[in-house]
Amino acid sequence: MYKEDKLLLFLNDKTMYFSQIPDISVIYPIIEKDLKDQCKKAKFRFERYYQKVKHAINFVRFKTMLTRSEDAILIADDVILFMKNYLAIWKEYKEKYLIPDIDTFYNFANLLEKINLEKWVISFYQFEKFPELKFTGEMRTAIRKLISDLQMGRSEDAAKCRIISRLLKTVDLELKVSNDFPSEEISKLFYKANATFHSLFFTSYSNVLSKDLEFREINTDLENSLRLITEKTGGELLVSNKLDTSLQKVVETEDVYYILTYAPDNPNKIGKIKVKVNNKKYDVFYDDNIRADYISTYLKKRKSEITDIKLEKVKFENNILYFTIIDLVLKEIEGKKSGMVNVHVQIKDEDNKTLYDQNKSLKPENTEVNIKISMDWMKKGKYNLIIDVEDLNTQKSAFKYLHL
Repeated sequence: MYKEDKLLLFLNDKTMYFSQIPDISVIYPIIEKDLKDQCKKAKFRFERYYQKVKHAINFVRFKTMLTRSEDAILIADDVILFMKNYLAIWKEYKEKYLIPDIDTFYNFANLLEKINLEKWVISFYQFEKFPELKFTGEMRTAIRKLISDLQMGRSEDAAKCRIISRLLKTVDLELKVSNDFPSEEISKLFYKANATFHSLFFTSYSNVLSKDLEFREINTDLENSLRLITEKTGGELLVSNKLDTSLQKVVETEDVYYILTYAPDNPNKIGKIKVKVNNKKYDVFYDDNIRADYISTYLKKRKSEITDIKLEKVKFENNILYFTIIDLVLKEIEGKKSGMVNVHVQIKDEDNKTLYDQNKSLKPENTEVNIKISMDWMKKGKYNLIIDVEDLNTQKSAFKYLHL
């Protein structure tokens, strides 16, 4: 790495720009702090969804215990309810955290395109985990036994058996299959912006002791997209939790590329050209729209279509939490316009013990809401604060983490 080199880091909703880097080791502590904060957020997220699934399991057990029923058909209804709840929890998690936001990539490429230099982008990605039913766990074993019992019963039992079997297969399939994402399109953005995209993947050690659940790494669209973007732009893809070694590897990577353009003698004549390379180490990648300003065009169009919910003016003073939710979407119900927003606030101590956990749905009449929460019970110390809001009219969400 040369002194005149510049570096852009892409870390969730944060972009870090280094205009001068005398030594790569200088940025290690800066990046490390941000990565630790992101890992804390991910850990809180894991635990939150673990508790949701655990609660759903305990609810089934409690209902079954109350009825004390030996009738498999009655137990089946509770199990079906649990499976549907589990899939609903998974869907919420996937939509919030696992489906890549195309607009984020367009906005970032728009920023890069304005910097008239050769650029490196380093993306940090931690493998996602979700609480999965253990194959040998008590809950899954009980479901398999129930399916077996129902197969031996009445026609009504057989119908319930088919529903539970289908739901169980859906659960297993959902946690393995990722949806389509326009990775080719996104790759072209970084190619157009003259940026080499590198991806550093980190493993997560979060786990729980449970007889029913285990955290399992899941394949996501975002992971697949980062892999393809990295490959298409000639970057380095590394799976390691050793930050210094990974960054050094990126620094040593040499990317060589040539840009070929072609203009026909007759611009009105539409034809095709084919480019072949003898060296198999090289890939031919084309963008038939590279001269057009399609990034700005896309962003202008999206701005007129979608409003994202945002968290602004977040502060904690004199044991009072303040924040503002903006850009809510209002919908007309019975002749009156109103929004629908869910607000979830958590506070944990340094030992990760939950001290405050409140969830509330609001129906504001304006696109902006000011929130004020008194925390008189808090004493001097160190705390982790998590604010999670969701616009129920658009399913758009915003998330803030603060270390107090």
